[in-house]
Amino acid sequence: MRRDMVTRTVIGTEVDVKVVNTATDAITVEKVKLNKAFTDITDKKLMNAVKKALTSDVVVIKIEAIAPMNKLYGLDTSKFMEQAIELDPKTRKPLTQEQGIDIEDDFEDEGEEEDNL
Repeated sequence: MRRDMVTRTVIGTEVDVKVVNTATDAITVEKVKLNKAFTDITDKKLMNAVKKALTSDVVVIKIEAIAPMNKLYGLDTSKFMEQAIELDPKTRKPLTQEQGIDIEDDFEDEGEEEDNL
């Protein structure tokens, strides 16, 4: 039987990056997944995105390879409706408190649940 799902295709880039760990001086190749499509391995924006995605204890030596990433994800509609925030169809921004939704309360409730775990 077919399940009712909300689906989303995520297009991005998988990057192989040669890095040095500043704590251990070990040189390794890390895989980084970026949620933006890059086609030029020499692009400075690619290097900046890779640096942001990595932890502070590694330094990028060289981008070894890039590959396009195109993956389809899905979530049960009922779970999506529980966790989704309603957006304005014209601006695609969250509806404000005046429009009947208190976004701050939704985020505060989630934080309180995590603290109680």
